[in-house]
Amino acid sequence: MQLLTSADDVMQALIRDIQLARHNIEMVFYIWHPGGLADEVAESLMAASRRGVHCRLLLDSAGSVTFFRSPWVGMMRNAGIDVVEALQVSLLRVFLRRMDLRQHRKIVLIDNYIAYTGSNEPGRSALL
Repeated sequence: MQLLTSADDVMQALIRDIQLARHNIEMVFYIWHPGGLADEVAESLMAASRRGVHCRLLLDSAGSVTFFRSPWVGMMRNAGIDVVEALQVSLLRVFLRRMDLRQHRKIVLIDNYIAYTGSNEPGRSALL
């Protein structure tokens, strides 16, 4: 086990582990803001998918609204990544369900062996 205490250290380690992945990558985040190291993570994830690694990305609709409005969604899906928008925000949902229920998990699993958890998310410049 290794404790990573800076956002940059976490993202650099994550990029390295994605580049070394051989079988699968599972990622779950509340927030993904395009830009900076988040783009490098995305590029590494797309490269992994193109070389045959099964990649899945689950992001909260509200927390990652900037991501879902960006070209990254289409680029990732075109690269073969399963991108899922969790708990979609809509006017209908306001009346039918609680809006305060969000997906706040931050988990990465690579090759069913390497795991990341904590309060760091792509595009965040500091630990939350």
